Amino acid sequence: MELYSQSNPRKSLSDLYTEFEDTDLKSKLELYALWTIPSVFPEDAISNNRSGNAEIKHDYQSVGARLVNTLTSKLTATLFPYATSFFRVSASQEVQAAINQNNNNSIAKATLTQIESMANKALFYNASYAQLCQLVRLLIITGNGLLVRRDQKCTVYSLKNYVLKRNGKGDVEHIIIRECLSMADMSDEVKAKAFPNNTEDNDSLHSHYIYTSVKHQHVVVNGREVPSWHVTQELNNVQLDTDEVYTEYDCPYIPVVWSLMNGDNYGRGYVEEYTGSFTRLSELSQRYTEYELEALKVLHVYNPAKNFDMYELQNSKSGDYVQGDPTALSVYEVGMYQKLQQVAADLSVLTQELEIAFMSQGNSRQAERVTAYEIKMNAEEADKLLGGVYSQLSLSLHLPLAYLLLKETDPSLMTGVISKQLDINLIVGLQALSSSAENQALLVAVQQIAAAAQTFSSLNQLSMRYNIDKIVDKILEGNGIDVDSIIYTPQEIQKIQDEKVAQLQAQQAQQQQIAANAASAGGVDIAQGSQQQQQQAINMAQGVY
Repeated sequence: MELYSQSNPRKSLSDLYTEFEDTDLKSKLELYALWTIPSVFPEDAISNNRSGNAEIKHDYQSVGARLVNTLTSKLTATLFPYATSFFRVSASQEVQAAINQNNNNSIAKATLTQIESMANKALFYNASYAQLCQLVRLLIITGNGLLVRRDQKCTVYSLKNYVLKRNGKGDVEHIIIRECLSMADMSDEVKAKAFPNNTEDNDSLHSHYIYTSVKHQHVVVNGREVPSWHVTQELNNVQLDTDEVYTEYDCPYIPVVWSLMNGDNYGRGYVEEYTGSFTRLSELSQRYTEYELEALKVLHVYNPAKNFDMYELQNSKSGDYVQGDPTALSVYEVGMYQKLQQVAADLSVLTQELEIAFMSQGNSRQAERVTAYEIKMNAEEADKLLGGVYSQLSLSLHLPLAYLLLKETDPSLMTGVISKQLDINLIVGLQALSSSAENQALLVAVQQIAAAAQTFSSLNQLSMRYNIDKIVDKILEGNGIDVDSIIYTPQEIQKIQDEKVAQLQAQQAQQQQIAANAASAGGVDIAQGSQQQQQQAINMAQGVY
């Protein structure tokens, strides 16, 4: 048991949590959440009891919630497409050469493809996709989120539940998570260690903070330092038995930021970039609502100096005769309709500007399944509007998540990943856009080649000056296609040629056997003709390439 006291000056995790916490930042994030979705980052969200959900303050407009939900839906569907895997596993040249020597290249490719598919599907089990949506929503509003992948489940934490510290390069050095743990959820071993002199009434609803530390460190393995993550836990300032070490590839704690400025510990969200517009939208919506409600108030004003019985008027029914001077009574209404019109127009302009920024006027349907073309268009729109943040999320979130999914699917692959024999290639973000652009350029080149081939084939009937192969290469290079990546190498050409010759020789041997049988039956001339045709075919095959 390790207690923290004056004799043991090492800071407890609760002290470090307070030290890393940025209260000013949290106040700003609560305001950003108020403008959009208050429940994502409410005020005083953490409570030391389980009396129920805390009361949440809401804004006078819900446009921000609609904008954030729309952008969340599009980004999550684009970052994590259901139909295809968001990464590919490729083997090193040494591993690929070994596979080729064993003549099982197709089997290896099929196996890797199956692993990719299984790993991607695992991402949608146990409501993990909903947690990914929550993470993207957090990033848009607050700019920070912590994704934890354990037991094939995803859990998302906000800055209400965790803090961290970065070094000068922006790399995370230390993460501390704070959670409420009730006495009922604690095991007997944990209670005995954290509360050795327990005098409490063991109220099952009473909770305590449990802190989880995820610290980056270097472990010496075989004489060299290897980066790793060390996980420990504390409860009631007592260190528990949790002691886990992960490599940089399989750490289940993934801190993600929307954008990070040099020197900052925490990231900045997308809502912060439009603080001015959201401030105006919130203030105008509140004033508009209050003015509109006030304008609907109707007051009856009467002149007491004139002859009119107000009590009789109040108790009378429609159609009754009331004695009095009608000029003594008038109706007064507060507010001007023109003002409401002007404010409504200003709100409409603000909403349209924010809709463009948050991809709310995009090109895709709001559905569970969208086409590959729509995903591609969303990716292009996201990269243009978000200034490359989309691709940054792809690198900071996809890579560590891909490693974890691979480990869940086949733990033996981690050895190849750590030794750099297997590599992860992302196929979303700018990588996917680049690949898509290359494929589109190839289709355009094929259409141009088809038109050119028809024209030059006609010209070659008059002149043999034009080289069709050079023309094809020129069209491909003009469209930015790497010609060497799509043509056969000399070794491959020789192999294909040898296979064709061997195939024709086998056919020749078969024909010779047929000719021998025909010769015995008196068909010598037919057999000789068949042999000549087979030899001509072999000669042609040797000169094809």
